[in-house]
Amino acid sequence: MQENPFSDSVPSHLAIAATVYTKPLLDLEKLSDTNRSKLFLVIGDYGNGKSHALEKLKNDLNIKKKDTLAVYTSAFATKSLRRIYEQVCAELITGKIEKFEKGSEVRLAMVSKGIPSKIIEIFYEGNHLKNLDGIAECLPFGKVVNSSADAVDFICAISLLVDQLVLLIDDIEEASVLERAERKAFFGYIRALYDQAVRKDLNLSVVLAMTYKKVELLESDRPDLLERTDHFIDFVKPSKKEFYEMVKRRLEVSGLGNYSFTEDTLEATWEGFPSIRSMFNLLRDSLDKAEKEGVEEITSITIPQKKKSEMASALQRAAYKPADDEIVTALRKNDGLYVEEIVSKTKMSSSWIRHRLADLVRGNILRKEQEARNKPAKYYLVKGKSR
Repeated sequence: MQENPFSDSVPSHLAIAATVYTKPLLDLEKLSDTNRSKLFLVIGDYGNGKSHALEKLKNDLNIKKKDTLAVYTSAFATKSLRRIYEQVCAELITGKIEKFEKGSEVRLAMVSKGIPSKIIEIFYEGNHLKNLDGIAECLPFGKVVNSSADAVDFICAISLLVDQLVLLIDDIEEASVLERAERKAFFGYIRALYDQAVRKDLNLSVVLAMTYKKVELLESDRPDLLERTDHFIDFVKPSKKEFYEMVKRRLEVSGLGNYSFTEDTLEATWEGFPSIRSMFNLLRDSLDKAEKEGVEEITSITIPQKKKSEMASALQRAAYKPADDEIVTALRKNDGLYVEEIVSKTKMSSSWIRHRLADLVRGNILRKEQEARNKPAKYYLVKGKSR
């Protein structure tokens, strides 16, 4: 037999049918079209289209939106943000610097939002934005940016140079190979990046991709990061019909159309696994066995007894933010408060409280009343919605 069409080494364009991730991709594209910082968790088992979708989203955003910069990065087995920083730099060097706003007012915004001067000087000489060569000269890790904290400031600075920065971080699950302390530190840097974006009132969307099992790991290691998630995007396995079509196409394209799986065999495979990769691994082994036995129609298949993957418990509840309890507590004591009054009664920063109020209203936790558009609004707890 020539190369098994269900092996991991088949061409990437055969890896998954585009229709499998169309719905979650559209959800992600719609939700990330925002002018506020957001944290997204893209979840799905191996092979269900997460990486394909993120790469497509990156390309679509960069082509369709001239003032949006989308960067696809990998966190593969990383202990710090250095790998992510270097991939962001590589994206800039390819010409994405053309998306940067040229006015000196951006430099002033960086100063007012507390971006360190050494980071500002990567991009500016005086009040003038440097050209690509001038910026590229400062980018090698260790020259100006030499820590994860510096990388956080650098990414925040870039988000001010464009209307929106979308950071798509894939292979997050590979962080599981790290020691727990290293993993907690890495996730802590991601949390710090998101918190800074909120505090500085930036437009930075951070998208993390991982499997369900790694979400459970994240829940154990850094619940404070998980609790900050604004939206969960679920990449489920393809439909039964899509799976059948993918199997047929792989056999035909690889010149093995003489081999076939009965419908009962394919149905048992589809029902037995949560991910397309697991299904294909079983079909690969079954096809190898059939070839050795000289059989072209595969009529039976053995499904290993494995516990099905489950979503982490955090996905079963509404997204929760650390400011929520502070807001609710203040309104329980004195319902019907203006934003400034809520801020004065909480221990959270003003930007973080403001960041949460709109989402709590949309989630029907709070009710907003405003006499006129030019008048400040008051916020009330919705009856029976006190968390």
